Amino acid sequence: MFFFQAEIFLPTNVFKQSMDKCNYDDPSLIAMYYDDVLPKEHAFTDHLLTCIQCKEKLLNLERDLFLMKNMPLIELPRKY
Repeated sequence: MFFFQAEIFLPTNVFKQSMDKCNYDDPSLIAMYYDDVLPKEHAFTDHLLTCIQCKEKLLNLERDLFLMKNMPLIELPRKY
């Protein structure tokens, strides 16, 4: 079971956006938002409240980082 930050979940009434292509197709914006280095007044912060695609990318990033952080390290053979 995964536990994600509550602030990244959307209320159900926000899913009104059509499935059109998102104008914020820049992975660095999602990374900067996740790292909390994107200014709060940046337009992307508000965009995340309504964009299903960007919200999904953010959730995927958070999930992947969680999995990598909790993955056990495996010692490589000496001949590797």
